[in-house]
Amino acid sequence: MKLSEQALTRRLTHFIDSNLLASVTLFYIVGMAVSYGQAWSETSLYLLGLVIITGISSLFLSSFRHFLLCFTFLIAGILLQNIHTRAPGSPNHIYNQIHSPEEVTLVGTVSEMTVYNNQLSRIVVESKFIRYPEKLALQQTKGKVQFSFPGTLPAEYPPGTTIAVRAKLKRPSGYDGDGVFYYPRFLAEKDVWITGFIRSPLFIEKVESTPTFPQRIKYLPELLRDKVGKYLDQISTTPGLYRAILIGDKSGINNQTLEAFKACGIMHILAVSGMHMAVITTFVYSSILFLLRRSVYLMLLYDVRKIAAFLSMGPLFFYCLLTGSNTPVLRSLLMSLLILLAFCINRRKSALVLLSFAAFIILTISPQQLFTASFQLSFAAISSILLLLPILKKFFASKENHMLSITEKIKGGIFSSLLVSAVASLATLPLLLFYFNHFSLISPISNLIMEPLVCLWSLPLGILALPFIVLFPPVADLLISAGSIGLQLTQYLSLQTAQFSPIQIWNSTPSLLLISVYYVSLTGLLSFSRRALRIGSGIMLLLAIAFVVYPPQQLLPERQNRITVIDVGQGSSVLIEFKNGQKILADCGGSSFSKKSIGEMVVAPLLWRKGINKIDTIFISHGDSDHFNGVPAIVKHFKVKKLIVPTRNSRDQNFNKLLDEMAASGIEIVTMKSGHRYHYGENKIICIRNFSEYKQATRSVEENRGLVLKVEYKDFSLLLPGDIDNIAELQMLDDDIQSDLLLASHHGSKSSSSKDFLLAVSPEFMIVSAGISRKKFPHPSVIERAKKLNIPLLSTAKNGTLDIIINDGQYKIRGLKERNSNPLEKRTRICLSCEKTKD
Repeated sequence: MKLSEQALTRRLTHFIDSNLLASVTLFYIVGMAVSYGQAWSETSLYLLGLVIITGISSLFLSSFRHFLLCFTFLIAGILLQNIHTRAPGSPNHIYNQIHSPEEVTLVGTVSEMTVYNNQLSRIVVESKFIRYPEKLALQQTKGKVQFSFPGTLPAEYPPGTTIAVRAKLKRPSGYDGDGVFYYPRFLAEKDVWITGFIRSPLFIEKVESTPTFPQRIKYLPELLRDKVGKYLDQISTTPGLYRAILIGDKSGINNQTLEAFKACGIMHILAVSGMHMAVITTFVYSSILFLLRRSVYLMLLYDVRKIAAFLSMGPLFFYCLLTGSNTPVLRSLLMSLLILLAFCINRRKSALVLLSFAAFIILTISPQQLFTASFQLSFAAISSILLLLPILKKFFASKENHMLSITEKIKGGIFSSLLVSAVASLATLPLLLFYFNHFSLISPISNLIMEPLVCLWSLPLGILALPFIVLFPPVADLLISAGSIGLQLTQYLSLQTAQFSPIQIWNSTPSLLLISVYYVSLTGLLSFSRRALRIGSGIMLLLAIAFVVYPPQQLLPERQNRITVIDVGQGSSVLIEFKNGQKILADCGGSSFSKKSIGEMVVAPLLWRKGINKIDTIFISHGDSDHFNGVPAIVKHFKVKKLIVPTRNSRDQNFNKLLDEMAASGIEIVTMKSGHRYHYGENKIICIRNFSEYKQATRSVEENRGLVLKVEYKDFSLLLPGDIDNIAELQMLDDDIQSDLLLASHHGSKSSSSKDFLLAVSPEFMIVSAGISRKKFPHPSVIERAKKLNIPLLSTAKNGTLDIIINDGQYKIRGLKERNSNPLEKRTRICLSCEKTKD
């Protein structure tokens, strides 16, 4: 046993000694992962810093110095992640000056290129001064603010311009729920902690100022990026696509094209990444080498290839800045620079060294990148190509070496391209499902056909056109026009291909354990030389794939009944899960200001994260859009069989149109009657009232023409009154409305939740489904009324998505105690009902 431990130690020591950079980077990443989402106290950070200093000091005194070095970087990763997780601490930072929505005047510098999505423009400003309405004097401030406004920004406001704006500032808000994209975190990772809305471009005014030389240099890349973008808007027939591949701006691409690219598995083409940088590196290096070879003097005295490699580094670095320095292009830049540098000093670098170096630098600059889809997908794809492809080639390589014909070379090129695409698709499959819940079945083939059109035709012509935009615009016009042909053809092919529904698969989110098993088994299958180990890895991989397609959550019976009040902002959606396996949605709607519905953004990702691929029935309480506008997305992806509604003749024409479309697609539409009940094993959903049945409505509003539902378990009940007002509430006092929990009528508005109604329901908790920073939802009078009646009030605006677990008459409500003011910190869910037990 002792010998085995010694042998293991020797092997581990040898591996670390032989792969020091990779080992250090791995420990660095582990440290960041351990402390992700945690902002420790300054004392803790000082102690960690002391450990790092002690570790570095002891490196020269120990025979295990490499172990100590790895441990030191483990601590360094913890320390760096904690530092970057903390919210801005300066009292002058605008984050610490804006706590609630407030109309102010802000003076600052445009720091990035303005982007426009055909509806709203987005601009980022580095703030300098702020003035509040009640004060005349300007106060100093700092920090980035992201503004949005209707229309476009005039041409005289390029990056580097100092402007004054009048806008409403607030801390960004987002939806809380498992698997749901959290917008405030996304902005904070970009160091944007405050957002603002400008009602019109007329509220933007230029402030005359003379920028310093460092300021000119600082904003030069974004200034050039802005000019290139505006040029493409005027010349290219596909400006949105050309903006994406040249300067990294996808905001101008319409949603239909984006979805088509996703369906074909070629979305990565629109992100400036490895393939783009490889093309650009080859182009820049070849151009510089061609010019150097014009001089016989240089060729006789120097190695012009190394000079060309060295001179290529500057343009590549500048192009990285021109594209916005996103993670894939930064990774590609670092790897390209290391390869060029290694060539210059006659040192070969392995793929592992290249990957480790790029990851180390990116994470040192921004530790938050570690848990982003962009970072993980980028490194998974390039790792598979650099590390796994040589192993795969051993299985398919020809045993005989002979001269190949042109036909054989073409076949070999096609096979190699398919192999590279297949390997990358295989390596990114679990991550695509984890973050986006779908993958393309034709990705290798579509990449083989469409990627050359973009990367080997449109992109080189676009890069070649960049200097001519300034030097000789007619040549640039010709090159961009020619390059647009490739993008037009790619767009056409993707749109036509996307019409075939079987080309992509949507599925639930795999667990982190399953993803780990997948990658370990995949690596083992391609790495182990012993047949028995390869077979074992192959079996594990097949099981992992099977569980990806059929999640364990679907195979195992439910142990408990669950209800989830989903945080959909100003709207309503309640997921009801019964032990017999049936899944029900009561309403699915929210704010309609976004391009995507609440079903796409929130409800569907949450269902997939829970392992749900099927919804049996959707109840829609009434025809207000904030209760039904997310339904089409759920119907599209979750095999919905039945919609239960209050009426087929709503006063909302969009609701009637939805029902007609659903009926045309084969979904059963049922109008529920008062007193009607649906049984789900020993549980049931009862229609207490359908107010649309009454000819004399309580009021001439859609809210009072809907369903009031009651979910009944064995010893537990939840009342869902929809958006009825206090007049409708009073008509129900003699009905069986007593319930353990109450979803507040009309999101807790002033006109609902009357005292008599609350007394009749007698809930132990009242839950409000409402958006953040809306003082009338719940209204102060409702809050006061609930307090006087000793009814605890929970709100999705404050507590996020609420999970209610019901078991043998007992229930627990889990949610956030309060939303974190710092979006980078972990959101810890606790039991909110544990302090109050049932009688």
